[in-house]
Amino acid sequence: MHLQKIVGAEEIPEVFNLADNGNFQQDFAWGEFQKSIGREPLRYMVLNDNNEPALYIQLIAQSIAGKKYFYAPFGPVFSNILDLKEKRQVFNYFAVEFKKEQPKALFLRVETQENISDDERLSLLSNSHFKKTVDLSPHKTLILGLEKTSSEILAGMKPKTRYNIKVAEKSGIEVKILNEVPVDSDGLNPFDASADRAKVKTYTKEYFDSMLKYFSDPKGKIVARCYAAYHEGDLLAANIMIEYGQFEIYLFGGSFELKRAFMPSYALHWQAILDAKERNLKFYDFWGVETDEHHPWYGFSRFKFGFGGEIKERPGTLDYVYSPSWYNAYILLRKLNRFIRRR
Repeated sequence: MHLQKIVGAEEIPEVFNLADNGNFQQDFAWGEFQKSIGREPLRYMVLNDNNEPALYIQLIAQSIAGKKYFYAPFGPVFSNILDLKEKRQVFNYFAVEFKKEQPKALFLRVETQENISDDERLSLLSNSHFKKTVDLSPHKTLILGLEKTSSEILAGMKPKTRYNIKVAEKSGIEVKILNEVPVDSDGLNPFDASADRAKVKTYTKEYFDSMLKYFSDPKGKIVARCYAAYHEGDLLAANIMIEYGQFEIYLFGGSFELKRAFMPSYALHWQAILDAKERNLKFYDFWGVETDEHHPWYGFSRFKFGFGGEIKERPGTLDYVYSPSWYNAYILLRKLNRFIRRR
């Protein structure tokens, strides 16, 4: 095997099927967007002894105390002809060779998008280098098939969801498609409003606007849109959507408390579903659900489950650790920072 650094999108073989899996975060154009906002993308491919592509990975460099870790959102991506044992071998080869190129690397943060069984997940974690960490990208998502008619999709929803879509329609909710994050008359945006209610952090308006502007015209296969719900001029809610390959992906959502009884969030999703069907897309990805009733995501997951679809499960976020002592210090510092933020 040997490692090859990738410098152009044309070097990524189709065998990795990024668009087929809706894996926009491993797309070359996503890395270029990250570069445009000051982050450092690195891309590599592992070729086997027959010079055939076996692994592709796009990593984003993150700095810690003069050193770095490297995050591969929904990466690496493997050739689908490899079995689990071969994937482990290929990844271990990559990890060793990458460390030679990046001697200051503390760890690799990976989260392959592939469905795997519980036994396979345990097999991955049996590698002494791997540590389970907090999931950065959702380890479960909900995929709604769009090849049915709109009537059939509605029939597959829960009765309450169908009812709320009708409430939104009768209330006169207007859905607009924008290339920037909308704000209300006080200059507030729905994403910050939702984050404040939930007492969680979210991306800044500047980050969202940069993404929407960068992908307003297709870069590769990625298109970004902001769907915003209004009623008589009042901004009520907004969603950020990514179109990639055959997928329409619900990336972020936010809403105000104002006129919640008019069900603006239902209107946003239903319009996005109809638009995706109009563009002949095959899948609508709700981007993160949780089935555990005690999980903080369960509330908005119930909202998503109402639209129907099937759950897809992934391994979650794993850290491949090079330096256990530095990694333990990093974990301690992260816990301390979270404790301080909660006070």
